[in-house]
Amino acid sequence: MRLIFSLIAIIFLCCKAPKSNKTIANEEYEIVNKVLNTVRSKQFILYDEIYNYNVDFAIVGVYKGWYNKHLTGKITPMASEDIEWILNQDDIEYISNKIKSDTIKTRWDRKQIKNPNLIYASDRPDLVESTDLPRPPRVELSKPYLNENRTKAIIIRIIGGNGYLMLAKKVGDDWELCGEIEYMFS
Repeated sequence: MRLIFSLIAIIFLCCKAPKSNKTIANEEYEIVNKVLNTVRSKQFILYDEIYNYNVDFAIVGVYKGWYNKHLTGKITPMASEDIEWILNQDDIEYISNKIKSDTIKTRWDRKQIKNPNLIYASDRPDLVESTDLPRPPRVELSKPYLNENRTKAIIIRIIGGNGYLMLAKKVGDDWELCGEIEYMFS
């Protein structure tokens, strides 16, 4: 009897694990799709493979710097007017530790991306390397980094040479964008 119960428990746990991983991936792609919908272009090139470079600087340095200025009442011209400063010190520390331990290259799953305006860079290297104008803007995204209880997220979106920290929060079962901070420009 114990053997049967143990087998049922093992089967149940094995079936349950992939669903939770799928839920995590679905949440992350919901955020990615929301961010891609903010690209205001009829067509754009998405780098479908990218290393998450300099992400920790953007979160720890840029977010904290602008947030501290906001707290002291200073104007934060690099932040969108509707920004919600959703990350607290614990969130920043948790996300920073996740970023430092993340060495995996991001490779976007095309089945999960829901934007008809994009062209994948790997499909059209001729457009990526082209100097002919006009050409579609190039977009890079870091993967979304979520806080410990998975209710707040930050993701980097780079269009051309302009980098933005995009903030998102979970409202009910959906993710909503709640502001952006420009942090890099060429």
